[in-house]
Amino acid sequence: IGFFYLIFAVLLSYFYVKNIIVPLQTLTAKANLIKEGDLSQKMPSFEDEIGELSGALATMIEALKKNQEELSLKNERLNKVIEEALYLKNQIIDYEKFAALGKISAGMSHEIDNPLGIIIGHCEYLKSEIPKDSPLTEDIDTILREAKRIKNILRSMLDFAKPRESKIREINVTQLIKKIIKDFSFQKIFKKIQAFVDGEDVWAMADEEKLHQAFVNIILNAIQAMPEGGNIFISVQKNNGMAEIVIKDEGVGIPEEIQAKAFEIFFSTKKDGTGIGLAITKRFLEDMGAKISLKSKVGEGTEVTINLPLIDK
Repeated sequence: IGFFYLIFAVLLSYFYVKNIIVPLQTLTAKANLIKEGDLSQKMPSFEDEIGELSGALATMIEALKKNQEELSLKNERLNKVIEEALYLKNQIIDYEKFAALGKISAGMSHEIDNPLGIIIGHCEYLKSEIPKDSPLTEDIDTILREAKRIKNILRSMLDFAKPRESKIREINVTQLIKKIIKDFSFQKIFKKIQAFVDGEDVWAMADEEKLHQAFVNIILNAIQAMPEGGNIFISVQKNNGMAEIVIKDEGVGIPEEIQAKAFEIFFSTKKDGTGIGLAITKRFLEDMGAKISLKSKVGEGTEVTINLPLIDK
């Protein structure tokens, strides 16, 4: 009888371990993994109450997956809303700057432009009346140069604050860039510069005058970034339904921490810069449905990329 009870106890223990302890340990291990965020667990099938517990865990996993997916979608929507809000905030700030700049520029145009015109006119008259070798010639040239610089700054501010409506038409971008480079080649600042234009004729929809000014501003920045001379590489190509123009210089470069400010109005890394040129460039391009981006490395140079709506010819 004692032996019979011993066998019975062993069998009962085996049944208890196999049908209760092991399943509970398995479910406990999987529950711990679920608690850590692993929702890929598959619940094993058991009988009786343990089977019901396993089924309840499986149902919980499916509910957690569904909640996780819904939360992920809500997070995506929230991120999009935040991005749109930040974009609108920046747009409002820009519009406020434009409005303020428009008022300032209009007043400056009235109060400064006329006196400047008189100064320039008198200087040109004096210059024509004195001998060419007069020591005053250099001083008069300095006055003329600086007065015209003020006039150009004022005009740029007016263009930025109240740009004219874009006149979009088909433009041969490659030929426009080559013409600009040719015009620059006659100027003194281009003496130590070599420019290389690579690419076939690419046509795009753009306002020719605004696009011309945008290219001039970018190329001028490239020249000024290389006071000792250097190379400017310009590529024009078709890329994903856009006319892509890349202008790269070998200049001093722009520190990474301030690159995001490069297109902000009044921001400049140059000692005598106005911070208007690239801001105007960006606004002109956006008015035409184009995009502009910049990447730079100190000591290696700056690369500006422009994407314009392409015409496939």
